[in-house]
Amino acid sequence: MALLIEKNVDVLGDISLSQLYVRLTVGYGPGGSSLVIVTNPYSTKAAYDLNPIMNSFYVMGIPPKQEIAYNREIDGIDLLTFAHDKTKEFLSTDVMKDIPVLDPSTGEPTYDPSTGLPITEEVIDIPKFVMDSSISIVDISIG
Repeated sequence: MALLIEKNVDVLGDISLSQLYVRLTVGYGPGGSSLVIVTNPYSTKAAYDLNPIMNSFYVMGIPPKQEIAYNREIDGIDLLTFAHDKTKEFLSTDVMKDIPVLDPSTGEPTYDPSTGLPITEEVIDIPKFVMDSSISIVDISIG
């Protein structure tokens, strides 16, 4: 099982690709309440088949390793499908954060007069890597 990502990216400095083939390795985190997902991007499935160790490379925007919460009772026993779904979700979702709203005349943070709490606004901290529709789960085999 792998992710096929349709996106124009530059890798290794000056190599332009129009798609990436991404294989995941999944294992249990400490205590079994999380999964550790290692992502390995390749230029093509053929590059993976030829030499999965030598032909993998880093792609900015795809975390090489991530740890996600996992509960077998809720999330099921199919770790590989769960990991692929979560990675697809991560790559196609903006990471948001709250920042203080500043007073335009002073540049100081503003506060809600009724609560005394800082006024914040949600902004994109890390933009999504790719649209959800540009990611496919491929090479699904029934064993």
